[in-house]
Amino acid sequence: MKRRQFLSLGLQSVPLLLMGPALSAEPARLSLQHATLLALIDTLIPADETSSASQLGLDRQLIHHAQSIENYMALLALGCQWLDARAEASHGILFRELTEPQRAAIVALAETSQPDSIPRQFFNHVRADLFNFYYSHPDILPSLGLQGAPQPFGYLDYVHAPKKNTV
Repeated sequence: MKRRQFLSLGLQSVPLLLMGPALSAEPARLSLQHATLLALIDTLIPADETSSASQLGLDRQLIHHAQSIENYMALLALGCQWLDARAEASHGILFRELTEPQRAAIVALAETSQPDSIPRQFFNHVRADLFNFYYSHPDILPSLGLQGAPQPFGYLDYVHAPKKNTV
């Protein structure tokens, strides 16, 4: 994303910009934002028969990935601030303290917001990257009926109907 595009998106979300700086130097504020990010990724990929996104360490992978892309860390910070602001406006508590249905409702607001808005960009980028990391994680492959990566051998049983997954 180019700098001008990022600034344009930021101006379309003026209420977010009025909340303060996107990145705070305070360790407590950074840990609160990390807790918000953890709550978000576990809302998108909760634990079921497989581990949740945070249990797989996908938050660290997402942050590491974001550090290599211009303005992505700022987008993460703005998105987490937006989640907390919506949670406080609706329920009087931070996003990470909400119940699962309450968090899902706020995430749905981000998903259905204007296409060029910060919440929508935040949702789209985090969801796409998170699902890429999740479905390429080695611990998830058995739940997909795979014993490992298909390369270099491919799917040798491709001529047979898929077997019922017992995991």
